[in-house]
Amino acid sequence: MTDGRETFASTGRDCVRSRIAGELTEGIASGAYSPGERLVAESGSITRALAALGVPDYVRRDSRITAVLPPPEIAALLAQPACRPALRVQSVNEGANGVAVECATTCFAGDRLGLRVYADG
Repeated sequence: MTDGRETFASTGRDCVRSRIAGELTEGIASGAYSPGERLVAESGSITRALAALGVPDYVRRDSRITAVLPPPEIAALLAQPACRPALRVQSVNEGANGVAVECATTCFAGDRLGLRVYADG
C-alpha cells in the first residue's frame, strides 16, 4: 500500500466486486496501474500472477484486523452507514524465501462477517 490506494471488498456483495472490477478495467486502460497490478487483473488471480513472476507458492505472514469507521465512499460500497464500524484486514504474504510478495488491505461490513483464527503449532 505504498501509493495510498486501498482495495476494499465485501464477501457476497456482487455490486462491490463489479465496481472494483470496473475500476480495475478503467485503471488498466488508462495506464494508472503498475505492471504487477495489471498482471493480477489480466490473470484473474493473485496466485496465477505471482506464479507468472516466478513465485510458485506463498503463505500468509501476517494479518492485522482492526475495526475502523469507513470513509463515506467505502461505506457506500459496503451498503452501510459511515457511522457503523467496518473490519479492516491488512495482510502480508511471503514467498518460500521469506520475502514479502503481496500486501493487501480489505474492508468488510462487520455485521456480515465471521472470522476464524488459528494459532500456529
